[in-house]
Amino acid sequence: MSKQKMSWDKLLSPQRVDTPISSVEGEKLRSPYLVDVDRMIYSSHFRTLQDKTQVYPLAKSDYVRTRLTHSLEVGGVGRSLGFAVGEYIINKYKLKNITVHDIGYILQAVGLAHDIGNPPFGHLGEESIKEFFKERKEKLLQKITEEQYNNLISFDGNSQGFRIITNLAGWDAQGGFRLTYATLAAFCKYPRSFVDADVLNKYKEENNLEYVVGGSKSGIFLSEKEIFDGVASEVGLIRLIEGQSIFFRHPLAFLLESADDICYCVADIEDAFFINLISLKEAESLLAPIARSPNKYEGDARKRTSELRTQPFYKKMDDRKKIEWLRGKAISNLIEATKDIFIENEELILKGEFNNELLKLTIFAEEIKECKSFAQTHIYSSHDKTSGEITGIEAITGVMIELCNMIDNFSHPKSVRINRLLNRKLDPKKSYYENLVSVVDIISEFTDRNILAFLKVLKGT
Repeated sequence: MSKQKMSWDKLLSPQRVDTPISSVEGEKLRSPYLVDVDRMIYSSHFRTLQDKTQVYPLAKSDYVRTRLTHSLEVGGVGRSLGFAVGEYIINKYKLKNITVHDIGYILQAVGLAHDIGNPPFGHLGEESIKEFFKERKEKLLQKITEEQYNNLISFDGNSQGFRIITNLAGWDAQGGFRLTYATLAAFCKYPRSFVDADVLNKYKEENNLEYVVGGSKSGIFLSEKEIFDGVASEVGLIRLIEGQSIFFRHPLAFLLESADDICYCVADIEDAFFINLISLKEAESLLAPIARSPNKYEGDARKRTSELRTQPFYKKMDDRKKIEWLRGKAISNLIEATKDIFIENEELILKGEFNNELLKLTIFAEEIKECKSFAQTHIYSSHDKTSGEITGIEAITGVMIELCNMIDNFSHPKSVRINRLLNRKLDPKKSYYENLVSVVDIISEFTDRNILAFLKVLKGT
């Protein structure tokens, strides 16, 4: 393992990509990290999340979360975590020109941005894109390199998100949103580009690791590798394998991961209740043991749940108020528990020696595990969800077939008109690989309903 140690002075760099430091210093009215928050909120890429699947594709209920509401919640939890650990960090290291609110803003910004690269239909969309390229491996390798092919089949919403915020978004493509280096680095839960599996396995064996935190998948595309390497250098991330673009996470990325997990673990249970997929009793058995912290209330999970049901304040609530109360208290307790574990392990994190998820070390580790297991069995495989997923697979695959046919024959009358609809985002002057990357960009920009509508146009139905 590396003998290096990261420094908060560098990790919280306010410098922006492709922006003179004098411009950053000229931001008098707002923290530079609050500027990052605002740039996310007002972006068109962020707004499209309002019609992208969180759990339930094409949901009809107003209560069910979309990627937009989920991202707002992750941003809020992230900000609270930033406030919670910020005071400790600032006091311990006597940091100047940084406030508790600044650290909260960084985490709010990355919480808002963390799903911005997700294609329509959520994780199913990611799998559909990867499978599309895998099924055409033989044909593709006749036109692109193996490295380029590996990049395409490693598609992930995280890597697409980094591509958007550093490259595609903003008024000028160069630099994207021009976010601070601190925010860009904290955004990367998976701070690596494609690394050969044999190289990664050798590293794990040499360091006696079952897995590499943040290394389970590629979070950076080839096209943004140089940008990411620059970000890693600026904030002082620890390189894990010499000669490879794979780094130990920015410390705040651990808190981003926790904020995401906290929100979806708890919120998925609440959403399932609101669409009548599970009963209040089932929801209570999962959330009450978190809402009633063992630090404050005696007994095991079942006892804490049954005791809550006897409380007058709880009994007088209707079912919807109960589930909302459970959600609120559970999130609050998980924030506090996560803060404690982060502070306890902060030194190890700075040294690149922490190889775990914060939530797995909290007093609620078993309860979180139970929520995830229940959701996997009873929520994520529900009939309505599965039906919507089939629709999503057909839409994404159908549009990708049409766009790739267009790349093969730009002069075809249909291709000419499709490209006109796409504002000529595909270009015969580009290489075949560059056009395939543009196809992925196009797919990722679609919302769930828009890609269904576009496929109808392509099919003439």
